[in-house]
Amino acid sequence: MSTRHNPTIAFTLLAIIWVYFLGNVGGWVAPEIVFSLIGARGYGEGLAGGVAGLELLGVALGSLGLAFCADRLPVRRMAIIAAIALVFTEYLSSLLLEATGLALLRLLCGTAQGVLMGLANAVLANGCRPHARLAAANVVNVLLGSALLFVLAPLQQAFTGLSLFTILALVCLVLTPFCFGLQPRLVQQQHAPRRIGLPNAASYWLVAAMAVFACGSGAAFTFSFVMGSQAGLADSSINSTLSLAILGAIPGSLLCGVLGERFKPLLPLLVVLVIHALATFSAALAGGYWSFSLGIAGVLFGSYFILPYLQGLSSQYDPLGGTSAAIGGAFFLTMAGGAYVGGALVEVYGLSALGWLVAGGNLVAGLFIGIALYGLGSKRAVMASYA
Repeated sequence: MSTRHNPTIAFTLLAIIWVYFLGNVGGWVAPEIVFSLIGARGYGEGLAGGVAGLELLGVALGSLGLAFCADRLPVRRMAIIAAIALVFTEYLSSLLLEATGLALLRLLCGTAQGVLMGLANAVLANGCRPHARLAAANVVNVLLGSALLFVLAPLQQAFTGLSLFTILALVCLVLTPFCFGLQPRLVQQQHAPRRIGLPNAASYWLVAAMAVFACGSGAAFTFSFVMGSQAGLADSSINSTLSLAILGAIPGSLLCGVLGERFKPLLPLLVVLVIHALATFSAALAGGYWSFSLGIAGVLFGSYFILPYLQGLSSQYDPLGGTSAAIGGAFFLTMAGGAYVGGALVEVYGLSALGWLVAGGNLVAGLFIGIALYGLGSKRAVMASYA
């Protein structure tokens, strides 16, 4: 299936990037939610990680659902509905204290975020220069995510009557109008056949690679507040330290945009996977400020290179953007599992277990990426048959 160039104007692209951030809010605040549930509500590490994991599971389900029926989606209408649902579920989370009910509500909240993120990923990949578009979206997403984490603590101190979830509801409400700037539908050939699922085996291998990679990466990021506490940082400084460390994701996305399709993709992917694993060990075994902050920066550098790079690479297999949305969904699907598995591992083996989880997952992810790239020639033949 071939597509023509996406005629998205600058304002629409800006709206897409803001909606992309709106769909990623849950991922950014997952460490804060875990830390808040442990401290304010007395949850154990496993239960807190499970609640955060269910939200990320909802993100994955929402995004994957879009990926497997990406044909002729009503983009703007779905985004508006999902954004409204997100605002209400964030606010209701501040009123519900019972753990089971809160977990189910966070699952619904995550599903709304997943719909928004999946729509944004599909639109960004559905056009010319997908690597650059996805990289730009991730750079802005990192800047906004860092700013959000930086201001959360001051806002909670200034407005003691507002809970974390109430503040998040207000943030989502402010961003909701950007959904009206999205294009009505994805751009494709007028008479392209409808489809269900992804178009070829290579697309599934890339999605599987992201799923394995994100399991360890999600565990490492979700428990970054716990890592900072073990490294000796005061609770009041962990937010600001993490928000600065998150800026390490920007070089990762910029490098993705610069490389694009200029080099054979396997070598830079493998190098970044190694850096990502070593950085996780640094953060998990941190004995002070620098080892913790540099480790978390390395974790996010790796994550925000791998994510847009695989999404951009997937556009060669699926120009409609469904595989890009599926990769984003897979990232949050196993990030959700990683939050729960990470909590269980930390309780039994300590934080060092997160390093081994990431190292093993990255090894398997590299293998899956190699398999996908090995089938690139047959993919192009499949694509040619649709043209």
